Amino acid sequence: MLTLKEVSKILGVGTKTVTEWADKGRIEFISVNGEYYFTRDSIDSFISETGIQLIKPMGTDLESLNAIMKHLENEGVEEIMNTYYEEKNVLTPEEIENIVKEEQKK
Repeated sequence: MLTLKEVSKILGVGTKTVTEWADKGRIEFISVNGEYYFTRDSIDSFISETGIQLIKPMGTDLESLNAIMKHLENEGVEEIMNTYYEEKNVLTPEEIENIVKEEQKK
């Protein structure tokens, strides 16, 4: 299960936007004690149905990268992201993580 904050980072929008989409039925969710939780399948379906582009990593925000990496565990998404990185000439999460690790060693 993914939290509201994780989904917000994956989709590259604010938590308020994700909440509004969920409340309008655009993204399936489960509510536990007033908190929003999402399955990976519901996020994949939303991405497929809307054509929304996943955010590209900016800087070295490890929390954002971890949320993206959790999402990348799904089949096919990693291939899509790799194609995106190559076409847009941006660093992959692995490359960014390696840079951060190297900087932390200094």
